[in-house]
Amino acid sequence: MSTTQRTGRDKLAQLKAEQARAKRQKTLLAITSAAVVVVLAVVAILWVVADKDHQNQQNAQAAAAKNSSFVGPLTSIPASTFNTVGLGSASNFPSALKGATALTVDGKPRIIYYGGQFCPYCAMERWSIVAALSRFGSFKGLSGMVSSEDSIPTLDFLKSSYTSQYISFTPYEVLDQNHNTLQTPPAADNALFTKYDAVEYVPSIGQNGPGTIPFLIFGGTYASAGSTYNDASQMSGMTQAQVIAALKNPNSPITQGIVGAANVLTAQICQLTKDQPSNVCGTAGVMAAGSKL
Repeated sequence: MSTTQRTGRDKLAQLKAEQARAKRQKTLLAITSAAVVVVLAVVAILWVVADKDHQNQQNAQAAAAKNSSFVGPLTSIPASTFNTVGLGSASNFPSALKGATALTVDGKPRIIYYGGQFCPYCAMERWSIVAALSRFGSFKGLSGMVSSEDSIPTLDFLKSSYTSQYISFTPYEVLDQNHNTLQTPPAADNALFTKYDAVEYVPSIGQNGPGTIPFLIFGGTYASAGSTYNDASQMSGMTQAQVIAALKNPNSPITQGIVGAANVLTAQICQLTKDQPSNVCGTAGVMAAGSKL
């Protein structure tokens, strides 16, 4: 066989090998592309299902929140539960405001709350605020809602009112579920928030910086920033009725958080009212929480 014939045969074999390799690559690419399409389709289906489940959960929460029957049990937690829980899992305490002036209405210490409907920490704190303040007076017009962040069941202060012979309470929901302005406090109240919502007055603000909510001012001389207890995961996705059911067990994590924080808030208020009423301020649970103030 001549050299020319061998060269031609070698080139033909090389060409066939390259064609076969190209065909394999094309086939592999087609298979890979099909697999990618299938995977993306599966991911899309799973995303749609998960999103639908999440939406259904939110809808169920929102529907359940319209039933305000949970308010009664929250505002009448037994004294035995408060005393059993004591400090509970509360871990954030009010700070004395340096150089502050007492804030009163008709001779009663005034408590101001700044929060937002979207805020999960505000959502947790409202449970404790209502439980604590119900020991000094009574609410009207409370209803349920769910925070848009973390889906925490909570109460709505927007259309509520509060009466007490011991204290005055003014709540402001400054931002709605979409972070838009909802309520604008009067200039005097807004000035208090602007001044004291700073780490130099309330160290618990820490790295969160100015604008931390929830923010509570107690009688103008004490303030707290952030929730009094901190575990949003405990209530995420629950309904108000489920929270109330958990509150029947003093040892449940939810009870330890809500009631422990309520005892802390109660103890702080008792400092303002000079321990009145005594049947609240003199209880074991309040005194246990007060020892940390």
